Amino acid sequence: MWRWVFLGCAAAATLLILRIQLDRWLRARRMGFDPSRYATEEPSELTMREPFTRADLFRQSVAVRWVGIPLAAGNLALFASFALAGMSWITYPLWGLAALLLAPVRRTLNLKAFSVIANSLVYDPRPPAHRDGTAVVGRPLGRLVLTWYRHEYTGHDLFFVYGVKYFTAVGHLLCWPLTLLVVQTVHVMTCRLPWDALGHQSDFGEGPGRRLRSATDQGELPG
Repeated sequence: MWRWVFLGCAAAATLLILRIQLDRWLRARRMGFDPSRYATEEPSELTMREPFTRADLFRQSVAVRWVGIPLAAGNLALFASFALAGMSWITYPLWGLAALLLAPVRRTLNLKAFSVIANSLVYDPRPPAHRDGTAVVGRPLGRLVLTWYRHEYTGHDLFFVYGVKYFTAVGHLLCWPLTLLVVQTVHVMTCRLPWDALGHQSDFGEGPGRRLRSATDQGELPG
């Protein structure tokens, strides 16, 4: 019985997160970006709480398509297979290990979404790039991912960086049902903007992506 309770709760949480990610995008499309429908004091179902530009809509749609939906599907598959395999002290860490080993897949989806966004928007004063100046626009996904990982594990304050990675891995092994829901949320949020997608904890004391915030903007749709 408990396996089905677990599956139902986990599936509901996964789908709720996806529904929230879709909500703002769908509401903005329905409202046609009419400024008069943006809330000023008392927002309601007929208004948006803050302005939402066409570039915002594009970023969110790409994030949901390339990250939100695939991660939700992957989470549902892990939860369902765990429930069907039988919840035990043996299967629990095995599924935690699977969740941990899928981290590169999640990062690749994150960077794929950002690559689509970066190649579609116009940035001022210049397009986003990695901290060493390596271009993102027009770069193959495989090289983009390899460059991201090279910067992730080199640079400043590596002792702290590896410590964060260690505790993240332990968290995945011990609390993987919760961490899967967290990363489903975080990856959709961080693939949309340059400083979130390309920033690293090892960015030479600048903080994750801080230098990128001053080097480029959020980007706008051409025309």
